Amino acid sequence: MNILHKLLYALLQQDFNTLSNTNYTWIIYSILFIIIFLENGLIPTAFLPGDSLLILVGILVTKKIIKIPSIILTLTMATILGCWLGYINGKFFSNTKIIKLWISNIPKKTYNKTNKLFNKYGLSAMIISKFIAFIRTLLPIIIGMSQIKYKKFQIYNVISSFIWVITLIIVGSLLSNMPIFLIYKKKIILFLTILPILIFIIGLIILIYTIIKKKIFNSLKIKKIITKNIFLKIFIHYIIKNKYKIFQNSLIKHKKELNLLYDT
Repeated sequence: MNILHKLLYALLQQDFNTLSNTNYTWIIYSILFIIIFLENGLIPTAFLPGDSLLILVGILVTKKIIKIPSIILTLTMATILGCWLGYINGKFFSNTKIIKLWISNIPKKTYNKTNKLFNKYGLSAMIISKFIAFIRTLLPIIIGMSQIKYKKFQIYNVISSFIWVITLIIVGSLLSNMPIFLIYKKKIILFLTILPILIFIIGLIILIYTIIKKKIFNSLKIKKIITKNIFLKIFIHYIIKNKYKIFQNSLIKHKKELNLLYDT
């Protein structure tokens, strides 16, 4: 925990000497790998800051803190494995309670947008979706649910993952060489450092809020159903009771008529 705090402090202070320390390289790579993997693989962690993080990586590459071949390979693998996990969840576990719960918490607009994208472009939608937050996490699950062959999915998975990673790293590298960046270098790096943290916090709050809202809604729904059932039972009981009384009175009436008939 102390090392993470030290790395974050070094990043905020733009202490590139500390960040370029070879003893911390594997930690930086591990953190980046985990974030990109989780952001692409699991719906509850889809709010993690993938795009802004890759742009920041591009800037760190130009500062020679991170080596470009190794980071591209590491983050491409993290993206591929994350999407693969989503595909597996969709193909084999789409009927489980946990996957159904994840999908139910996704806004209908996002879910419909993802479906529309897939129906229109097929597997090519994976390349487009990589640049759209949340949709890049949801799409592999939908593809898995559609029972598309694994080999075909993996070809598009590898291509789209590589394009996404290298494009945003190049964007970050180009940004660091722009005149405006050189003027506001400290502010831009600070912004790109704080932005992923803010996205993470906001995303976490939204996730917790959605879960609580869903639970309250389901609780009220159950109470409403129970209340309706109670009123329905009372109503049925009332009808049965009244019908029984009517039947009883009718029987007594007919019995009297029959007695009179026999008497005559």
